[in-house]
Amino acid sequence: MRVALIRGGPEHPALSAMVRAAARGIASAGGHAAELEAPRDAERALEGDAILLATPVVLFAPPADVKAFFEAWLERIPGGTVVPRTARMKGGYLSVWHPDDPAQIEHFHRQVRSTFAFFGIAFTGRAAAHAAPGGAATEEMLVAAERLGAALAGEGEAAGWPEEYREGVRRFNAGEFFEAHEAWEEIWLEEEGPKKLFYQGIIQAAGAFHHYGNGNWSGMAALMAEARDKLVKFRPRTMGLDVDSFLEALEPWRLLAEARRGKAAPVTRIPEALPRIELASEE
Repeated sequence: MRVALIRGGPEHPALSAMVRAAARGIASAGGHAAELEAPRDAERALEGDAILLATPVVLFAPPADVKAFFEAWLERIPGGTVVPRTARMKGGYLSVWHPDDPAQIEHFHRQVRSTFAFFGIAFTGRAAAHAAPGGAATEEMLVAAERLGAALAGEGEAAGWPEEYREGVRRFNAGEFFEAHEAWEEIWLEEEGPKKLFYQGIIQAAGAFHHYGNGNWSGMAALMAEARDKLVKFRPRTMGLDVDSFLEALEPWRLLAEARRGKAAPVTRIPEALPRIELASEE
């Protein structure tokens, strides 16, 4: 697997460390990182198996060379070049931003995802965090970058799962149900295929447990029922999730919510453990 590594913008020590970590991840997955230059090598970036963009985001906008890199891609359209729309390639990015304003990274995130989507590049994930000018990368940033590199270079479905999907799973298993809902909602909003309903189902499951935390039994019961109705369509397994086992784990919680809102149900006590999501690659 050849991963085209495009670096742009001013040098930043934290970002450089993240690039090295991503390269280790690429190598660990048996891939090769080919370093290219923005915007000169924009067309060559589309020749590999995956693309990894690495750039700081400063003053509410991407650096000039990265902006030119995007424009170089888009300028290919009027020239009659056939744009690949097969989603054969995977794509992701590394970034740091300053000053500490998450709004600018979200704006940049949407720019990158929309450009990738236009060219049929399947967005795989990002490793992005605040880092002051001259600041060093944290261990968390380096781990995220290495995982992203491995995902871009790896084979199989698991390697291509969106980072938001993985993040939602981590949040769900940590009992952070609102945050899981938020992570999964990002990919649900942009998904246009059959998996949109799958994402909606797990979002509603997370929302149900958020209601549980607030003592909203009616809301919990309603979302549990809606999640079940959607997820049964994806049995036995989808995106590494054993749907049958997950629905089985959800059922006593659904019955508890029904009982607590006054309906006859065989479960009246809080189950011993919250459901967990364990992902496994599909054969």
